[in-house]
Amino acid sequence: GAIKLKRSDVERLSRDTVFNETELRALAALFGSLAEDGLMSRASFKAALTFRDGALLQRVFSVFDEDGDAAISLDEYLRCLSTLDARSPADSKLQFAFKIWDEDNDGLISRNDLSAIMTATLREHDIVITPEEIRGIVESTMTEVGAADGMITWEQYSRLVSANPDLISSLSLNLQSTIESYLRTNRVSTTTPRQP
Repeated sequence: GAIKLKRSDVERLSRDTVFNETELRALAALFGSLAEDGLMSRASFKAALTFRDGALLQRVFSVFDEDGDAAISLDEYLRCLSTLDARSPADSKLQFAFKIWDEDNDGLISRNDLSAIMTATLREHDIVITPEEIRGIVESTMTEVGAADGMITWEQYSRLVSANPDLISSLSLNLQSTIESYLRTNRVSTTTPRQP
């Protein structure tokens, strides 16, 4: 259903995200078209983002679902889209990417985390390589970052991405064109409703 943002919501979200009022209202309307009772389910999330791989969908959904309630609220949706927006700072994207790779949420990327997400990402993009090749890439990565114990820390990951910025370049989306298209197609009102 339709989601109307109050002036106080717009002001708060304008501070907490990279979006302006028009963008926030358009994204809230888009969210409302995908959500039920103000929450987006995993199925709606999958349909909206057209994931093919269930494991990758699960990881990205889990990162969006900051409170772990198995649903995405409007605030969670807007904060994560803000992180992915091209205007968002690189360090925000870096933290988001680290959370995706840290599959068990222990603050470290293990060999298993790296292998599982790499496999899922390759499947998502229809890239076929053997399990031995994946193990080789995982071991090379562990060696490159100096993870002798098989665990990549936040600091090691940050250095790896600094040396290889293309690792997170795919985490930048131009949401402005998506927002403009949605506004044109759906004739969404981006004005604040008058309060009685």
